Amino acid sequence: MTDYISQIDTRRFGFRIARINDAGRLTTAGFIRSLKEQGIALIITRVDSENLPAINALEDAGFRIKDIQCTWRHTAGQPINDQYLNPDIIIRPAITADIPRVVNIAQHAFDQYGHYFADQRLDKDRCREIYPEWAASSITDKKTADQSFVAVHNENIAGFLSIKIEEKDGVKYSAGVLGAVSEDGRGQNIFASLVITALRWGQAIAPAWQEHNSLAVNYPVNRVFTKVGFRQASSSVTLHGWLDR
Repeated sequence: MTDYISQIDTRRFGFRIARINDAGRLTTAGFIRSLKEQGIALIITRVDSENLPAINALEDAGFRIKDIQCTWRHTAGQPINDQYLNPDIIIRPAITADIPRVVNIAQHAFDQYGHYFADQRLDKDRCREIYPEWAASSITDKKTADQSFVAVHNENIAGFLSIKIEEKDGVKYSAGVLGAVSEDGRGQNIFASLVITALRWGQAIAPAWQEHNSLAVNYPVNRVFTKVGFRQASSSVTLHGWLDR
């Protein structure tokens, strides 16, 4: 059972948290009970939206939906709509000196965002650590991201986006890790410029496709992916199940 423990979540919140995205295993009779007996307090899982029987079974077991995510995909051969590139924005690779500004953007952009914040039982100060640390790691750690870009406007960093090269069934593709735009930089096609740049970078290395996840309710970001040329490929729900009831 220790294979399911999320070490980073467990360290952050101070109790044993498991991450299990295998809906079939989770809904197997006796499995959740065995996790509880191992001292796991919280299970976090992501289930395809189409799998309503599994979602309903987990709801019956006490799980609650904490977010809904869309996966956007741009496949090889699809055109890139680059008319949304902002010519006043410079997109360049991120460097370590950019970390304080990138962290600051993440702190503001992701406050009250996502499934951690949606769970009222999780310490909100600990939740606020997640995205800034992730943003910094995406610049410094190749295990987190292979490339991070920043958008510079009037010599100030106004946004960032990081990308990871992944592999599935022997096919390489690129996937978004984390991205955001400063509050005063919104509405200027800064995120679109970042997405287009990251897409071109990904196509040169892993041309099969590039994909990004976003919350279903993050309408501005979803519009960006649509207008650049991405298509929705799938959706999923994130559920939390507390085992100390």
